Amino acid sequence: MITMIDDAVGEIMAALQANGQDGNTIVVFTSDHGDVFGDHGLMLKSSMHYQGVVRVPFVFAGPGIAAGQSDSLVSSLDIGRTLTALAGLGGVFGSQGLDLTPVLDNPAHELREQILIEEEQMFRDPDTGRSVNFRTVITQQARLTVRSRRPLLGELYDFTADPLETVNRYDDPGARELRAEMMDRLVEAMMLHSTPNRRPWALA
Repeated sequence: MITMIDDAVGEIMAALQANGQDGNTIVVFTSDHGDVFGDHGLMLKSSMHYQGVVRVPFVFAGPGIAAGQSDSLVSSLDIGRTLTALAGLGGVFGSQGLDLTPVLDNPAHELREQILIEEEQMFRDPDTGRSVNFRTVITQQARLTVRSRRPLLGELYDFTADPLETVNRYDDPGARELRAEMMDRLVEAMMLHSTPNRRPWALA
């Protein structure tokens, strides 16, 4: 399957070159999700935010974009804002994404302190009988995921000590400080990603 995708992308790039459009085209290669394929003893994906699922291919190529690799936190939300910036257009009102051109220019540049992931599914959660509803915040140091139920069901992984996400420290008394910090970050991220209104910043 990887070879098939590689061949297909190669055909697209070859067609752009053959038509003389490779110097005037921005190409983005990404995916909506990854699959665990054996990580954590699981297959595929669903209602889990392990790194194998939430880390997706994210490649920008085009005129003025140098080859490089970045470990910066970025989101799929950033695609639209970045494309409009690369095309020399203004931002779109209400866009929650960021312009990634500073990262494309300097892979070491950090734009985000955290990533918000929201998952709501049509199928029912077998524990609650309600639709599946998850919220996750990810930083360079940790991941917190909470599931909508009472009491909240959560996952907390400390990437510094546990980069493979094998020890859930959500209910660990020794991780209270990290859990509190990540909860604060989750609330902040959800507020920053709320839909803005068009009310003026000042009234006469």
